[in-house]
Order: sequence, then C-alpha cells, then structure tokens
Amino acid sequence: MSRIAINRRMFLRGAAGITIALPFLSTLFSGRNAVAGPPKPPKRFVTWYTSTGTVIANWRPPTTGTAWKASPILSPLDTPNLRPYLTILSGIRMAAAEKLNGNAHNKGMTSMLTGRPFSDIQQTMFGDVGWGAGISVDQELAKRLAIPGQLKSIETGVIAFAGDPISSMSYSEGGGQANIVPSESDPRKVFTRLFANIPDSADAKAALEKAIAQRKSMIDLVQDDFKRLNGKLGKSDQDRLDKHLSLIRDLEGRLDVGAYCAKPGAPAVTDGQIYANDSIPMLGKLQMDLIAAGLACDVTRVATLQWSGAQSVFDFKKIIPSAPWDQLSCPAGVDTCTGGINTAEHTISHISVGTAGAGGIPAGISPAQLTAMQCLSAISKWYSEQLAYFGEALRSHVEADGSTLLENTCVMTTTEVAEGPTHAFTDMPMMLLGGAQGALKPGHFDFYNNRSMNDVFVTVGQALDQKDFTTFGDPAYVQGPLTELLA
Repeated sequence: MSRIAINRRMFLRGAAGITIALPFLSTLFSGRNAVAGPPKPPKRFVTWYTSTGTVIANWRPPTTGTAWKASPILSPLDTPNLRPYLTILSGIRMAAAEKLNGNAHNKGMTSMLTGRPFSDIQQTMFGDVGWGAGISVDQELAKRLAIPGQLKSIETGVIAFAGDPISSMSYSEGGGQANIVPSESDPRKVFTRLFANIPDSADAKAALEKAIAQRKSMIDLVQDDFKRLNGKLGKSDQDRLDKHLSLIRDLEGRLDVGAYCAKPGAPAVTDGQIYANDSIPMLGKLQMDLIAAGLACDVTRVATLQWSGAQSVFDFKKIIPSAPWDQLSCPAGVDTCTGGINTAEHTISHISVGTAGAGGIPAGISPAQLTAMQCLSAISKWYSEQLAYFGEALRSHVEADGSTLLENTCVMTTTEVAEGPTHAFTDMPMMLLGGAQGALKPGHFDFYNNRSMNDVFVTVGQALDQKDFTTFGDPAYVQGPLTELLA
C-alpha cells in the first residue's frame, strides 16, 4: 500500500467512522493548538448595597496605596485571601444626587446606580421624592455581558421592600416607576429563577463523567487504528505517528471531571422568616450562596444584593449583642426618635454626627452621639464580615482553568448617603472586590471628591472588557475612567 493510499484511508476512516475524535486530535497535532488550555472564564459583576452610609472616620483606612492599614470597619476584609482583590475608594461624590432638592435618602437611592438626578418628582411632608431617571448601571452591564439563552441578571434582597421610590435602586431602560427592577427577598424564589432548569449536582457530574468516558473510548479507537498502520509506514511517518500517539496518551491522562456546575440545595426557609428581623443573617447567607452558585454555573453574569431599603429599619440589637445598645439615648430635637428611643439603624444614624473630613471622631461630642457612632460602626463592621463571607464563597468556586470565581468577578459596594446624620453625597464609601481578572488594581485610592460615581461606573465597565463604555448616566458628571485603578 502506498503512502498516499494510507493517508487517504486514514482520512476517510476519520470522517466516516470516528467523526468526533479525529478532528479533535488533528487540532492537537497542529502544534500551537496542542498546548491551548481551557477557555478563559467570563467576567461577572455584582452590586452590593447597604443602607444609610457608614461612619467615615471608622471606615476610611488611614493610609493609601497597596500598603493601606485596615480601619476598624474594614478589618474583616483585611485577609490574605481577600486583600489582593480589594480596591477601596475614598473621595468619590454622588454628583447626580446633589443637583435637586428633595428627600436625601430618596435622591441617593435613585441616583446611586443611574448616575442621574431623580425624575417624576412629587412633594411630600418629608421632602420631594421621585424615581430613577434612566437605566441603572447593573442593568446596562447585564445587557452587555449576557449571552443568548442566559438569565440576564438576578436581583436579590434581604427584607428589601420593592416598589416604592425609597426602596428601589435598579431600573431598566428609560427608568421611572414603570421600569423598576425589584429585588427579590425570598431565597426560594431566587433559587427557582436561577436553577429551575439545572439538573442536580449528582446528575450533572454523572453526565459529565459519561461524556468523558465516551471521549476516552473514542481516543482508544483512534489509537488502535494508528497502531495497525504503524508497520506499513516509513521511518519518518512512524516518528510522526509516535509523536501523535504521545499527544493522545497525554490527553487521555488529563481527561477527568474537573469544574462543573454544582447546583445548591433548595433554601430551607419559611414564609414567616422572609421578613423577620432576626432572620437577617440567615437570609443574607442564603442569598450570597445562591448568587455565588448562579455565577459559578454561568446561569447569569450579573447580580445585585440589596440589604434593606434606604432609611434602614433593621434592628441589630440581637444580631450584634456586643454593641452598647442599652446606653443609647435620644437627645432633644432628633427627628427620628420623637416617639422614644429605638435601635433601628436609621434612628441611630440621626443621633450620631458626621465624621467625613474631620480627621477622626470629632471632639466635644455628647455621650449619646458617641454611643450612636459606636453602634453604627458595629453595624458597618458586621456588613464587612458579610462581604468577607461572600468573597470566600466566590473564592470557593473553581473555574475550568483553575482560577476562582472571585478572581473573575467585580463586586461593587454602594450606599445611598455617605453618612446618616449629614445625608452627604461626598466621600461616598465604595469598594471593588474581585479584581475582574486583574483588570483592577488593589489598594486604597483617594480622589478628594474630584471624581464622581459615574466615573466609577465607567471604570468598572471598562474593567469588564466593555471598551466602548466611555460614559454613563448624565454626561455632565462624567470625566472618564479612573485610570489609576485600571491595570
């Protein structure tokens, strides 16, 4: 048999008899593609909202750069696993919320992700209220990152009442009341939306193992075919065949069950727990785990987690028993506790004082103000602990190329006002966790209130490979990406 006949026979056998294996092996044999690894994982985006700002003096790290020192509130995030993927932003202003008069929490909530002053304004006894005037950044990025047949985004919440202007943060194209994208507070409904069409983990793994076994079987068939031809080949072709067989054997040794979609169990939660204050920690963990699993399974690439609405009524007295709740008192003239003292977060925030730009805790404050500040700081530190949990949840999911879900994600934290007592829109406490595959530099960066949240959104969009994402929201508040953050 001539060499031409042998080559023709091998080609025909591959095309007609083992149509899957030979094209795959031919790709391996082409040289450059032989060493190609798994495809690069997609990038994901998560918006993380907590209410009523923070205590800036206890939140802001005292130093900038990669050697930043942890503040009391951010100390739970200062770990070897998370610090390399954490970008802390100081001196960012929510410029769009400063333009119009009105209820500060509502202005902040509607401008926070849209980058526009609120619209459809109505007068109330608590100040003008309105709705988001355009699409929110999470929904804009969801349009860009989703692939056909994929859930565009998932919006989750922890006791986040949807529908009113002071509790709504996500808007689809056009904004306004008709285009609110509500946060789902029931983890059972989130689970159904994410995983209704995903097989159980055991079934998914069994299907993958079966596919791998079939692929190995095909490789064996091809190997036997080539061995039968070996005695009919010349020396140079035998050397070429040996090299090809070595590639086949190497491939066979590397085929195994690696990363695959691990569907979580259905949340065990009752109707009575969905809106129960004592359930806040449990509900938060359920939602965080569901988001992480949904992103890992590539069911969606964009998610939001909304802890309450603005003006949070969360009561942390039982959740954080170490804080000095029993020492709280209501000074005269505090509008949030005219009916008596309570320990709801929004109430306490009006007893406290602003600390942004003060260089620390202001001198001469009253015991009531100091106690309120201590309780608010404890709440903010608790949220940092939850974010650290979420970061580790993302890190626990390993992608096909060996990287972690944390490395391939950008989590953006946000809130509607910088501090509760001042309702300020400067020094907005923001962070980016995850790094977006190294596109974002870690460390603490101070922009001295010369840059807007709109610029943060543009930066995030470009870190997520949207290179044409050069503006977002009202163009009046856009200077461009924060190049200091982009690697």
